[in-house]
Amino acid sequence: MTYSANLPGSSADPWHARALEHLANEQIEDAVRCLRRAVALDPQAAGAWNDLGVVLEALGNRRDAVHCYQQALRTRPGMKEAVRNLMALAMQSSLAAPTVLAPPVSARAATAVAR
Repeated sequence: MTYSANLPGSSADPWHARALEHLANEQIEDAVRCLRRAVALDPQAAGAWNDLGVVLEALGNRRDAVHCYQQALRTRPGMKEAVRNLMALAMQSSLAAPTVLAPPVSARAATAVAR
């Protein structure tokens, strides 16, 4: 983390910008660290929350991604990107869940009669 000395400590913006640079260079762990620093410095940084959610989701951490999207929406209600990301994640989760079908009505009726 040699770059931290070059960034102002009181604003989320430089940390968020640096995280985007890391993402462009496929330095995912460094991007996560910068985004976490950004939201720690400014819990109202909706864009940083959303981007942190995107990265965590890509890493397979859906639970924390949902939390980040929700935080983005708390700080900026109606934020289109966060709404879209949260809805996409919910749809992926529902499609991935196994579907349990009820037995046909005739089978259920036969079971009820047998009792």
